[in-house]
Amino acid sequence: MVNQVAKPAPTRWVTWQLVAPPLILAALSWLAWASRSGLAGWEISLFNWINHWPAWLVGLMALITMLGTWQFAVLAVVGCLVAGRKALAWRIGLAALLAGLLSVSLKIAVNRPRPLGLLPDTITRWPDLLQDQGFPSGHSATAAAVAVAILLCLPAARRRTWFWLLAMLPLAVGLSRIYLGVHLPLDVLGGWAVGWLAAGIAQLAFGCQSKRFWL
Repeated sequence: MVNQVAKPAPTRWVTWQLVAPPLILAALSWLAWASRSGLAGWEISLFNWINHWPAWLVGLMALITMLGTWQFAVLAVVGCLVAGRKALAWRIGLAALLAGLLSVSLKIAVNRPRPLGLLPDTITRWPDLLQDQGFPSGHSATAAAVAVAILLCLPAARRRTWFWLLAMLPLAVGLSRIYLGVHLPLDVLGGWAVGWLAAGIAQLAFGCQSKRFWL
């Protein structure tokens, strides 16, 4: 059950959660900082491919992108509380909060422009967000934080199946941010790393149930 008392975290699991996400996030942050004056070819190509998907996808992508907002995280927390899943609710709430705080802090520190500031030919479909910092994607971070927080609370025997289902949430949100022209691929990768780290911290704060979250 999700709201059972969690077992103490094994040392190896704690080490993995504390070391891997920050290292990955640090590497992505450095790449983002270094690319402020010029993007890598792979990032330009991937962005242009997704950003030029058919125009009839705008409505769907705008809907999907809402799944990465703080309002969605609040709805998830409320839903868990109504369903009696208090342990899951606290983890999602803390993970989403940390993801938001980390995202804002990194945006200021890295200070990488959004796509329009680096690629003048960007197709912009979300005009309210064009001039501020792009790395990392806050929507991708929130979606990843919620997904990983849920995954970490599932019984170990069910995580392998649910991993692929839950992974669709941050994946879809990340693609929507690129399609709408408000984030570059590296921004999305950084957001996913932020969400993973935030969910890991939340799980450590409330107790851990298994050695590896992907089981």
